[in-house]
Amino acid sequence: MKWLPLTFSSVLFGCALTTAGPGGPLRSGTSTQIQFTSAVAYGPATATVGGVQVSGNAQSNQLGGKSVVDPLPNPVPVTIAVRQQVGPSFEVAGDLGWVDSGVGLRLRLPSSESLPLVLSAGARTGEIGIFGRDTYQGALALEAYPALSRSREGLNAHRLVLSLGLAAGAFEHDLSLPESFESGSDAPHGFPSEIVIRREVRLQAAVGVHLQGQHGAIMFALQPWVVLASAAAVSATCDQCEGPSSLSAFSQSWGLSLLVMPALTL
Repeated sequence: MKWLPLTFSSVLFGCALTTAGPGGPLRSGTSTQIQFTSAVAYGPATATVGGVQVSGNAQSNQLGGKSVVDPLPNPVPVTIAVRQQVGPSFEVAGDLGWVDSGVGLRLRLPSSESLPLVLSAGARTGEIGIFGRDTYQGALALEAYPALSRSREGLNAHRLVLSLGLAAGAFEHDLSLPESFESGSDAPHGFPSEIVIRREVRLQAAVGVHLQGQHGAIMFALQPWVVLASAAAVSATCDQCEGPSSLSAFSQSWGLSLLVMPALTL
């Protein structure tokens, strides 16, 4: 019974370790949007911790709970963003999140109305977040939004979401450890996990659908990424551990997240 409160809170407030998703198509004029992002993420990893080989999902931070892949994105948003579009071709955005926070700029490239192209750039830091970890990244991507249908007013209402880009920085991974690493204390405590921060260069993509409504929109996107280059871990911390827990090896080469992003137009 001593695990019940911690396990419940972990399921409710766990955070997917994922990069920011596409911003959606730019609208026809100046507008403000509030965008929420919920997510579930998976990325298989292996590590040697305290001489023990472990493996599992390293893209889900459960606030001290078991690192699992939930069947649905957590209803608690990973980030809350404000997107301010200035005219038909430029947007600036900022968001606050559990794991990290960031800013971004987007510029519409010369393209047709049926296939608008957007160039996006952004920067993120984990120092502004619940955990305050020393993570950071910069990203550059090309986004495309082919039209699927048109509304009665003749405007494109529903679109595909396609994106391809690069991200580089220091990324967080959170790998659950076996029970042998647990503290022997009778006091309430969480489950052990190895938190690894590693410098990486990633190729990341997104594919999904953007559904436009009268006062807002919702976007669903599947976002895979692969590691093009990586270095040794910048830091490795064994959270809620007891005994030898030094990291001697870590490997992860890809990840995948499902993003659900509703937005309200003000």
